[in-house]
This record gives sequence, structure tokens and C-alpha cells, in this order.
Amino acid sequence: MISIAEILDSTTALCLAPAAKPNVEGNVSVEVSANNGYDFTRESGRNFTYVPTAYINDIYPKMGPIKGGTHVHLSGSGFRQNESTLCRFQLLGHVAGSISPKVSSAMILSDTDLICTSPSILVSSNNNVDLLGASVQVSTNGVDFTPSHTKTRF
Repeated sequence: MISIAEILDSTTALCLAPAAKPNVEGNVSVEVSANNGYDFTRESGRNFTYVPTAYINDIYPKMGPIKGGTHVHLSGSGFRQNESTLCRFQLLGHVAGSISPKVSSAMILSDTDLICTSPSILVSSNNNVDLLGASVQVSTNGVDFTPSHTKTRF
């Protein structure tokens, strides 16, 4: 598979990983061409790993205090132990557009269960707040988050 690269500087290129075939996971070697695909680097020793997409099916508990600190149990599929595994909480409600998502680390229990800690939700007392809860997503690589999400309330 070939992907167009954006050259950032003399030693760095940014490439979008092409989609893997369905149900394919594992390592693929990464090679670079500086002449429109005529010649590629050989045996660079650089790999990219395709992993299954993670999905969330359920969350428990479904609510917690705005001060945060609640251990939230997520069940789903495709969870992989990785130092980059994260949970992202995005507020829902009238002020949601003005508040950035909050991210916390996750502890993988198995490929179907993980625990993360809810962040504190600090909202200015000057805002007319109507929180409807938060959307929760998971990332197993620290960049890409689950297409599925579930909601919790604060």
C-alpha cells in the first residue's frame, strides 16, 4: 500500500496509514521513496502495527461527582495493553462546545474490560451550566479514539 507523505523537515515525514483489509492485524514494514515511488528504502527496520478497532459496549457506574476521581469500568472489545491507552471524556450540554475534552489514563483488565478515572469538571460559576453528561471514548494508541462511545453523567 502506498500513502502520500507530507515532508515536515529534512528528517521527518508525516504519512496517513492506509486502511487495513478487514480483520487484518499485525506489523507491516514502512519504507520511504523520495522519487515518486520508483525507489524505496530497504530493510529500514521500521514497522507500523495494525490493531483491531476498539469498541465500547457499556459503562459502570453511569454517573459520578463533578470533582472526578470515580473509577469508571468500560466493557467492549479490542482493548490492548499499551502505555498509550487513554479514556476521553467530552462534556455534553450547553457549555460543551467551550470546554475541551478531558483525557485520563486507562488500566486494561482484558481485551474486553478496562478502568479509567473520571476527570474533574471545572466550570466557571459565571456560566449558565446545563450539563447533560459526558461522552466517553477509548484510544489504544494515544491518537485514534473509538468510533463508538457511551455516556455518563456528572
